[in-house]
Amino acid sequence: MWVNQSLKMKYLKILCLLIAMTHFAAITTAQESINTEVFKSSFKPTATGGDICYNGKKHSFRLRAGGKKITLAAPKGQQDNQMYLQIDGVPFQASLVPLPQQMLGSVRLENLTYQQQREILEGYVKYEIDYLENELKMKLSNMRKEWVYINNRLYYIWRFEANYGSVSSQVVKPVVAQVYYSTVCFNQVLDLNRPVFKGDDVNKVKGQIDKIATTLRLYSTAKPPQI
Repeated sequence: MWVNQSLKMKYLKILCLLIAMTHFAAITTAQESINTEVFKSSFKPTATGGDICYNGKKHSFRLRAGGKKITLAAPKGQQDNQMYLQIDGVPFQASLVPLPQQMLGSVRLENLTYQQQREILEGYVKYEIDYLENELKMKLSNMRKEWVYINNRLYYIWRFEANYGSVSSQVVKPVVAQVYYSTVCFNQVLDLNRPVFKGDDVNKVKGQIDKIATTLRLYSTAKPPQI
């Protein structure tokens, strides 16, 4: 079972309160374009796997997943900002969560400091954990968090164990944990997620997500260039 990355208004309020801003930056035309970006996701198969693309009006970003067989998997009720894949039979999820509109005029998204990114991601992860525990009534255990830099990009890695009970018909082994990699892309939080099955080596699971996270590229164009 994959955790649905639902966006709720409560998150917008919580995150705004958690981010302490010392001054207001002047809003430039470029900043406004980032603030109002809406990204459309797509998946493009390649000879070595596939590209996960997010296209906006003036900005875009892309991830590359390697594998012998990658297929789109669309659970019932999938939202447009979520992408579910099967990579060589293993579930993988990439999700976008827009940053709160209330904070967009207070930071320069094209030049966020690492400290600002940490505050944004800490607020986001706190909300998600509260949502899982209080709204979905999940009992989480062995929560672990760490900060890593991948190609000079800050990621917040967080993982936990949980008792999922029955699993979906698509999963042949019990899911015992989840691993998330969260980072900021323009005006979005990007989440990369893979479940941990019973008997899996967590370090190998992280290594699989690492490979995809390493390929993340951001562009000041509506579509990623052909490479």
